Amino acid sequence: MPEIRDVAIFIINYNGVTLLKDLFYKCLDSFVVGVPRSSNFVDLWFIDNGSTDSSLEEAKARYQGKIRYLRLSRNLGYGAACNIAYEYTKRLDLRYRYYVCSNNDIEIYPGRLEHLLRWLNFIEMKHPKGYIAAPILINGYDGFIDSGGLFVDEAGGTWPLRLVLLSRDRAEKILKKPIPVSYSDGAFLITHWKVLEDIGWFDPHLFLYYEDVELSLRAWYRGYPSLLVPVILGVHYRSFTTKKMSIVPLYLNVRNRAFGVARYMGARSILKLVLWYLSYIIRIPEARNTQLEDLLQKIIPGYISFESSNVSLVSLVRYVLRALIEGIAMAANKQKKNLRKVIDKSPSLRIGLSL
Repeated sequence: MPEIRDVAIFIINYNGVTLLKDLFYKCLDSFVVGVPRSSNFVDLWFIDNGSTDSSLEEAKARYQGKIRYLRLSRNLGYGAACNIAYEYTKRLDLRYRYYVCSNNDIEIYPGRLEHLLRWLNFIEMKHPKGYIAAPILINGYDGFIDSGGLFVDEAGGTWPLRLVLLSRDRAEKILKKPIPVSYSDGAFLITHWKVLEDIGWFDPHLFLYYEDVELSLRAWYRGYPSLLVPVILGVHYRSFTTKKMSIVPLYLNVRNRAFGVARYMGARSILKLVLWYLSYIIRIPEARNTQLEDLLQKIIPGYISFESSNVSLVSLVRYVLRALIEGIAMAANKQKKNLRKVIDKSPSLRIGLSL
């Protein structure tokens, strides 16, 4: 029987040297320094997701013997890269209690990985059948709360932790124990091995965005909670990899959200989602440089503004409608299961249109 280790952290990289520049080394250094070398506490895995720069070669040269590596032939998306890494460790007869899928733009505070593991062990005693979790991350640009646990409303909208806990000091004062959330943020997402054995990990069809929401809703349906761990793990320099991708993030965000709503929330939520996007598109001509846009940029890390996509209003309407149709069609083509109204089994926000 293979040895069971504590944690595998899969750091998913795509052209990190090119996109992150000095942050590439700063973030990886923090992971390496944060792992005690004298124990089986953590195995670090550098998963190169089809990079076209020298990321993998430079990581190997800098961290000899401290990180394990896996090169993928092309960019398969964040969730699919995590899935392959998980299956690869199983092929090597490596087993872990916890599996982490992590962005490559996170800087870990010293000593916080050990602190996080103590909390994970405590949570395991409360939820021995398994769970999904995420720690708190600080936004690398403004110093406020970035992510951790988030809530989903009945139109599939995600409401970040920083809406109610904007400052780090406030979070440290209020958060004293793990709390249930609609979903655990995918920037540093922890999954117990029993959950993976039962429901798998990410849906590979969701190349980018909303894969963490879909996973958590699927887990809630099977009785596995998503939890916010009261540990401020480090700093997240969010959207460094995707911010240069033009209209692509917007399209994937809309499509995958439509998929999640259609699969897990039912027809009424689909109608709310469509009306929300249509009302937002209508507001675009008046949204330039408004206080609302500025506020959304501040309180929602990685907020994708339609205005910032640099395409015409007509093109935006076409992209959004196509994304909505494709997302709903993807959900319809999935194996028929009674997954509707999963949102009723998870913590969620009852806000939005009354229909």
